[in-house]
Amino acid sequence: EEEEEEEEKEKGKEVDTVAQATRWEPVDLVGVVMQILAIFLRNEYKAAATSGSKKKKEKGGEATSSEEDTPFLRQLARHEKVRQTMVDGLFDALGTFFDAMDHSSPSKHKVLVSYIASAIEVLYFCSWDEEYVSELVVSDCMHQGRAFSMLKKVLLMEQAEIVSNMLRWLLRFSEYEDPPTQDILAGYELDSRLLHSIIERNNTAMVAWGAKQPYNSLACDLLKAVEIFADDSNFKAQVIDSSAEALATVLKRGAEYNGFGKADSMHLSFTYAFFKLLAALHCFNAQVMPADQENHFVIALAGECRTKEHRDGVRGSLEFLLTLPEVIKRAKENTCDPVMEEDLALVEELLGAFNEQCERGKKPSTPKAGGGGAKKDKEAKAKPDKDKEELRVKVS
Repeated sequence: EEEEEEEEKEKGKEVDTVAQATRWEPVDLVGVVMQILAIFLRNEYKAAATSGSKKKKEKGGEATSSEEDTPFLRQLARHEKVRQTMVDGLFDALGTFFDAMDHSSPSKHKVLVSYIASAIEVLYFCSWDEEYVSELVVSDCMHQGRAFSMLKKVLLMEQAEIVSNMLRWLLRFSEYEDPPTQDILAGYELDSRLLHSIIERNNTAMVAWGAKQPYNSLACDLLKAVEIFADDSNFKAQVIDSSAEALATVLKRGAEYNGFGKADSMHLSFTYAFFKLLAALHCFNAQVMPADQENHFVIALAGECRTKEHRDGVRGSLEFLLTLPEVIKRAKENTCDPVMEEDLALVEELLGAFNEQCERGKKPSTPKAGGGGAKKDKEAKAKPDKDKEELRVKVS
C-alpha cells in the first residue's frame, strides 16, 4: 500500500511538472500579442511599400502610400479604446518584459528579448499614423517619463537590430510638425531622460569608427538620431556641449583614418551621416536662437584643438568632407541622397569660421550672406520659446 501511495505521488508530481512547463505566464500572453501585432503591421507595411513603388513607376515621382494601403493600422488607430491601450500599453508591456528579465533563465531571457523586439516594431509602425502620434506625444507615459525610461533601457541593449528599430522610431516620431513633437518633447526634460544617453552612445560609436575598424551597424542610425536634435533649436546647445569632444576626436584623426574617401556603402553611409551632423550643428537661425549661440559649435570645436597637429587634422578632415559629392559619384551603389547645397555651404562656412577662430583665438566675426546664420528648412519653421505645457494641452 505504501509503495502504491508513493507511485501515485510520483505520478502527481509528473503531471504538475508537465502542466507547469506548458502553462503560459501573463508575460507570455502579452509577448505573443506583440508578436502577432508586429507580424500583421510588418507585412502590411511591406505591402504598402510595394504598392507605393508601383504607383511611382506608373505615375512617376516619389513613392506614395495611402490609408487604403494600411487598413489594419488604420483600424487600430481609429478605434479610440484600442488606440488608448496601444499608447500606454506598449510601454507597460516593455516594463513587464524588462522586469521578467531580472530573474529569468538564459532560454527565457532569449524569449523576452524577442517580445521586446516585437513591441518596438509595433511602436514604430503605429507611429506612421498621425492620430496615434497626436495621442502618444501628450500621453501620461510621455509626460511622466515612463516612456523615456523604457526607451533608455532599449537603447542600452546589446541587440543592435532592436536598438536600430528604436532609433528609426525616434526619427519617424520627431519628423512630425503637426503635432509639433519636438517642441512638446522639449518640455519633457528629454535631454536628461533619453537624449543624453543617445548622444553618449553615438560618441562611443563615432570614436570607435575607422577605416580599419569592425563595422558598427548602429553607427549611422545613431548619427541620424543625434542630427535630428542638432537640427532643432530646442536641443542644439545640448548636442554641441555633449558631442564636441567626440566630434573633434574623429576630425583630428584625418580623412584617411576615418575612411571619408571610401565609396563603398558601409563607409559612405557613415561619412554622409557625419557630414549632415556637422552641417546641422553649425547652422544658426537668429529668429529662434539666442545671439550667444552663434558660432557655438565652432568655438567648442576649436577649444578641443590644443596643438597645431590637432588643428591641421580638423582642417584637413573638413576640407576633404567638402569633396563628398565627388565621392558619392564614384559609388557603385546609390546608397545616399545627393548632398544638399545648403549643407555643403554650411560645412564650407564651418571650415572658414574654424580657421578664423584658430588664427585669432577669439569669436569669429559674423559671416557674410548667411554664413553661420544659414537657415535650414526645419530651423526656419521652428517656433519661438513658448510655454510647452500650454502647447501640450493645445495639441491634446
